[in-house]
Amino acid sequence: GNSDGNSNDSEMFKDQDQSHHPSNDLIYRMSVDDGFLMPLLAFEKRVAYVNAFGTDFQVPTSTAAFLDDTSTVPHYVLNTNINTGTSTSDTKKNDSSSSSSSFVTAVVTTQTDYNVINAKKDWYKGKTSHLIMSNKLDALGWDKVFIDTRDKIPVPSFSFPSLFGEKKTHKQVWNDFVESKAAKYEKNSSSSEHDERIVAVVESKDLYQLLTSNDRLQFPGGHAVLVANSKNQGYENFTSEGRPVMDKLARDLIQHLLN
Repeated sequence: GNSDGNSNDSEMFKDQDQSHHPSNDLIYRMSVDDGFLMPLLAFEKRVAYVNAFGTDFQVPTSTAAFLDDTSTVPHYVLNTNINTGTSTSDTKKNDSSSSSSSFVTAVVTTQTDYNVINAKKDWYKGKTSHLIMSNKLDALGWDKVFIDTRDKIPVPSFSFPSLFGEKKTHKQVWNDFVESKAAKYEKNSSSSEHDERIVAVVESKDLYQLLTSNDRLQFPGGHAVLVANSKNQGYENFTSEGRPVMDKLARDLIQHLLN
């Protein structure tokens, strides 16, 4: 819809490639129309729990975090040590950490951007529908918690062989990338504007590139594990390792309500 809350499809899609922006696409409309975005914006906080590394075929990583491989929207990587007791560097030192928050790969946040939320029709020109949806949702301001459930799926997985010796895991590649970005962030931010919660700044396309694929051959059961689905005894047994993830979500919700 338009920024004034009125729906006017012919105006919104005027001068745009109709093949990229079908006005009857419900998913697209739910991502860009004020009628859907304004209720989300009314919440004080928006949190998305995301299965990283492609273990979720029901809600893939890029869908759950509304990432786009061309989007340059800044995502601020938070110091998880403040809230969870595990920093990015701690995780790097011990990927198999048994701590309660070792499954947290990254926590990133986007800032509320009213210029995008209230964008006029010219803003839509030249953008694919996927990029528009990604940008519009990011503009609401989110905390995105990327969870690694790979070691919690009770089905054997197999690493892909390398012809060139031992190679870094996708998680190690991500941690190295964050460290390089952290050094740049530290160098470029002045002491007056430095936010101790933020360790680095990455873009949506970086997250898309580094956190959406798996370096193992693995059963994609991450969705049920992430939400600790226990609708019957079979599911409860299968997803038992995912309970700490939901415990963390519950603790975070309670902490936010009490603060």
